[in-house]
Amino acid sequence: MDNNLSARKENVFNFLDEVRAQKEQENRDREFNNTEDYKLKCLNRNQDEAKGICLDMVFSKIYKDALPLNNDYKVAHAEDLDAEMRDFINSRCPKGMSYYIHEGIKKGSESAKKIMDETDKIVNDDYNQKALNIEDYDANDLTFKADDTIVNKIDVMNKKLNLDDLSETIKDNVKTSAISEIQRAKKAENEAKAVEKELADNINIKTEAQIDEALELRGINVKKDFEPSLFQGIMIGKLNKLQQMNESGMLKPVCIYNTLEEFGLPEPKTDNVHYATVEEQAFVETVKEYTKLNIIKALKLERFNINDIKNMAYEYASN
Repeated sequence: MDNNLSARKENVFNFLDEVRAQKEQENRDREFNNTEDYKLKCLNRNQDEAKGICLDMVFSKIYKDALPLNNDYKVAHAEDLDAEMRDFINSRCPKGMSYYIHEGIKKGSESAKKIMDETDKIVNDDYNQKALNIEDYDANDLTFKADDTIVNKIDVMNKKLNLDDLSETIKDNVKTSAISEIQRAKKAENEAKAVEKELADNINIKTEAQIDEALELRGINVKKDFEPSLFQGIMIGKLNKLQQMNESGMLKPVCIYNTLEEFGLPEPKTDNVHYATVEEQAFVETVKEYTKLNIIKALKLERFNINDIKNMAYEYASN
């Protein structure tokens, strides 16, 4: 009995010693974290991260402003659109946004340099103020916060660098390209149906060779390899991927909020929520991807010649 009591007392004392030691370690950590050297190291590290965050915000704004999709769609999918732009840049440069912009500067992009300079100024002004009054902050206060003040400064920067005007130009170009592709597809479909009917009604055409000859006379070369435009290539790739997801049951229903009306493709009128078809989703995803490519081209972050665009079209179509 005495031995059991003694053991319990020893366990209690050991527990108290552990609690005391933990509190002492926490106090030492708190004192270290409150030293000026430590806070300055945190400040420098967070300052670099803050520039990447601000650049993400800048490009997210350019992207959402440039998308020729209606505001209902953009509001409903705002967080997804932010992530899409970040993922797109990371796919082209795994080292991150800041590195990508600096590489653009090396390639001679004046827009990249202006964006980087203004972003540096926004972040440095914020952190220089903290550095001058470092004693008023603890380490947690030095984490960058994209608050309303930062958002407003980025809005001012966009206007100063005419990035809002750039987004508007890109929006018009993307919308024009998309509508042109729709019209071209409809024309090709109508022509194909007309030729098909004409050949079907012609009793003199019976063999495949005669069909090929008749098509050649009408300027249709059936043996010529299909060369997709960039928009077509993206559309083919997106449609293939979404169809595979749909067949496997992994495709989630998406509401696109009548945004196809922007392109003369009204959604069915119904009292119920209209979830996009696979083809409609593919079209919207194509418009988004095409917009991103137009952004980096307009900012001269990357340069694409005719062969580059042809290769990109084939790559998108085959992925």
